[in-house]
Amino acid sequence: MEHPGVAELRPSKSAPAIHVRVLRSWVPDYRDNELHFLLVDQEGLGIQVVTKDNDCTNVRSRLQIQGCYEIKCYACVKVDDFTAVITHPAMIRLGTASVITPIADTEELPTQYFEFASRRKMELEAQKEKGIVGMIII
Repeated sequence: MEHPGVAELRPSKSAPAIHVRVLRSWVPDYRDNELHFLLVDQEGLGIQVVTKDNDCTNVRSRLQIQGCYEIKCYACVKVDDFTAVITHPAMIRLGTASVITPIADTEELPTQYFEFASRRKMELEAQKEKGIVGMIII
């Protein structure tokens, strides 16, 4: 069964139920009250998730790295340029009201995420204080 992907998600627009895999979680520099996740959908497209303040503990306990989930009742928000790690036009905001349902691990959801970038973009990213997680040069 096909599920909507993350490609069409935009800030302040509808937020349909999505099937995703959790690839990574982190606390951004200088944002101790936030927890971020990287999700990937069946098309291999990524989207970043943010949860804040008291919601962090709740969401952390419900999402496991490499786990597959159906997520609904979330908000699509504007990208925070300071914490953004991928080039998607929206971020997902999860909270206590979000419905996060584990689904069977499936081969339809990739276990890795790649984003291609120009050499110039990589040079600019390398100059940032946060550095680069990893890159492959072809």
